[in-house]
Amino acid sequence: NMGAELELFLTPSDHWDIVLGASFQDSDVDGVETPQEQFIGPLGISTDWPVDFLYDNELPNTPTYSVNYLVRYNLDMLGGNVAFQVDGLFVDDQYLEVSNAAGSFQDGYDVHNARISWESGESAVRVSAWVKNFTDEEYKSYALDLGYLGATATYAPPVTYGVTAGYHF
Repeated sequence: NMGAELELFLTPSDHWDIVLGASFQDSDVDGVETPQEQFIGPLGISTDWPVDFLYDNELPNTPTYSVNYLVRYNLDMLGGNVAFQVDGLFVDDQYLEVSNAAGSFQDGYDVHNARISWESGESAVRVSAWVKNFTDEEYKSYALDLGYLGATATYAPPVTYGVTAGYHF
């Protein structure tokens, strides 16, 4: 596995924060032995895996590239500091399991979030309103190849809204 990460932090004024990032990876799985045999218990069937060793597979969760960003604008108002933030990422195609089976493949996707927050100037009160995955992107966060029994997957949460409040002491 080899790769590189780049991060750029920009603060063009006291009110702006901009963060840009990118990662690039190349991974190979070569010569890894498979279980050789699969037993399907309820059916009482034992079968031989069609592949004895994995060659030219990709490591799971290693897209060729991903890009992320954060843009935040903050200003003093309402007796504290108000911040407006948008952030997100784009992830290239990837496999979610080392078998690189079709059921573990995830197409490239992008997720974007937004947040408005207020933090008091004199006390330690914080309030935020946020939305995650505001474009309602559907993508797998986990997959499991069950061989002859098929595959199963867990999907990431859809668009989610919320409010968070806290007091720091």
